[in-house]
Amino acid sequence: MEKLIVGGNIMTIQRKAAISAVDVIDSKTLESLPYQTIEQMFRGTVPGTNNIQAGYEAYQYSYGSGVVSIRGAPGFGGYGSVKVYVDGIPNASDSYNINTLDKNNIDHIEVVKGPSASTLYGTEANGGVILVYTKKAALNSTNINLTTSAGWYDSKWQGEKPFRQIHSFNVEQGFKNFSYFIGGDINNNETYMPDGKQNRYSVSGSVTYNAKNLKINVSGQHFENNYIPERNAFYDTSSNAFFHRAGYQLPDTAQGILKANGIGANISFRAAKSWNHNLVVGWNENFKGLESYVRTAPYLNRDVKDKIASIRYYNSISFGASSSIKTILLTGFEYSDISSTGYTARRTATAYNVTVDTFDIQKNTGVFFQLNPSYKNKIFLTLAGRYEFNKNFGSYFNPRLGVTTNFLIGKLILKPRIAWGRGITEVSWFSKHYPRVQGLTYLPTDDLKPQQQAGWDYGLEGYLANDKLSFEVSRYNAILKDAVYISAQNSPTGFIVSTVNAGKIENSGWEFSANYRLKDLYISGSYSIINSILKEPLSGDSSFKDRTYPGEQMLFIPKNAAGLTIGYGFTKLFGHSDRLYTSINMTYTSGATTIDQVKSNYDRLMNIYQSNINKYGERYYNTELPSITRWNLNVEYTIHKDLRFFMQLSNITNNTDPEYFNDFPSIGRGWMFGLKYNFRKTADTAQ
Repeated sequence: MEKLIVGGNIMTIQRKAAISAVDVIDSKTLESLPYQTIEQMFRGTVPGTNNIQAGYEAYQYSYGSGVVSIRGAPGFGGYGSVKVYVDGIPNASDSYNINTLDKNNIDHIEVVKGPSASTLYGTEANGGVILVYTKKAALNSTNINLTTSAGWYDSKWQGEKPFRQIHSFNVEQGFKNFSYFIGGDINNNETYMPDGKQNRYSVSGSVTYNAKNLKINVSGQHFENNYIPERNAFYDTSSNAFFHRAGYQLPDTAQGILKANGIGANISFRAAKSWNHNLVVGWNENFKGLESYVRTAPYLNRDVKDKIASIRYYNSISFGASSSIKTILLTGFEYSDISSTGYTARRTATAYNVTVDTFDIQKNTGVFFQLNPSYKNKIFLTLAGRYEFNKNFGSYFNPRLGVTTNFLIGKLILKPRIAWGRGITEVSWFSKHYPRVQGLTYLPTDDLKPQQQAGWDYGLEGYLANDKLSFEVSRYNAILKDAVYISAQNSPTGFIVSTVNAGKIENSGWEFSANYRLKDLYISGSYSIINSILKEPLSGDSSFKDRTYPGEQMLFIPKNAAGLTIGYGFTKLFGHSDRLYTSINMTYTSGATTIDQVKSNYDRLMNIYQSNINKYGERYYNTELPSITRWNLNVEYTIHKDLRFFMQLSNITNNTDPEYFNDFPSIGRGWMFGLKYNFRKTADTAQ
């Protein structure tokens, strides 16, 4: 209750004053989960969230598998990206490239859920925000961590077990007024499916200066992954005779590269005891390149570059420090310049042609405020809003309001809360700058509005005074509307193309979570009911050919998700300083509606796909995926106070049921063994 979080407030506040749902994943949880990509950490850990494991490992880095959903569909495509901030700086490509972050260098992650919590973060934050905070060195201390590990997959698709190795380090050192952090990792993997490889490395660092009232932090990151996409061997063992005869395989091989670079600065200045100023500036770039090699021309290169430059200033001032009524006023502005550009190179025997396509240009300016009055440190009110301006949709104002309190029943602290808010997704630059094509007439698009999601969030949190038990129950209901829809109508002179706002989705559900700790025993669990129901289709009129009917769950969104972690620590097994800690983790996801790729690929090869679409519509190729339960095991044995051995076993039952398309088997059982070394020293004591 007294812990500080940021959540939907931009500034830090005590958790007891937060009006919206916020889940925190700390570094110990990140370390214990046997996942190598960040977006998988949310599974079973943060209720109301879900992510797709596409099956292809290289896919996770080449095409961006950070397909995270928070409380249902963020748009009419089902899954989408979630806005991500790293140390207050927006990440290019949002959650699609969250996997470029090294989990070993992350201090904690805050998952801000729902439009009532994400209002102040502007465009692309209509359903939630992910806030990542990297490790910083403490003053007057030295902390060194080294980890080396290796393992393999139990892959039924390969004769030899694919080998994996991961090595990481980080160094934190602090002096009287100055500290620095540097960390990195090397990750060389053979992929679960045949013929794929990854050579990934990253390095990040920061320097912090602390004076009496001034704090300056400068940070930077570089990530690079050179990969060869694996071949989908699903069709090699398909029971479908046509695929077996055809030997359905990729017609070419490819190699790709993914790079991410970023730099930023955070400056905070305390002008007075109750007045604080903060400035955050940053630049971030992601580059994805894929080059295909075929036996005959044309050769093809496909590259995409996403860039974002941003600046945010805000200040907070407190009133009534000695009064029963206290108030904090936050004001500020944020500007971001975002661009996405694609490069396609086609090489023939006699020519080399390069095409440059701009997918999106966004220049957002947001001005925001938040007023937080409180009474006797028991009743907390939040009134906030953000005014957003963007040339693609004009100006828009989004409000946020809520109230919370807390009271004691015996040793149990209860905190009810209620909040309402609205968030938006910008209008794409492409929607107003079509490529001119002969035979098409474009209608004006000046009145386009941004897609918006607004709704209520109700919650009850409980905490035992001795911190042994905590729980949270949340109920939410939000309406997503005004999606950008491109409509084409036939006319005597050709097609008339118009871009309009249309469609409506209701995202509602329940979230339950609890944590219990008794001496060396730890239990954590969560359960979610996720309803993401189509209310109005984009076209306005429902058709029997539609992919999704009104009243049905949106594509790729499961109705239920759950997680359970049980951990126990054994002390002094054999020696004076040894210790054994083990935890088992379970995740569950109910089946979701997806696209039947096996059926559609077969029909394409038989030249009957388009005729089926014309007769029955896209719905003809819908299918329901099975529910998926996975178990993971983490074991750590402390050999010496500075040295630990660990084993992580992921997907114990080797469940490869698909989560995305039904011809994308999930990654099966994985083994990893390693050593962790930690050296720690403070100014007073060496440990």
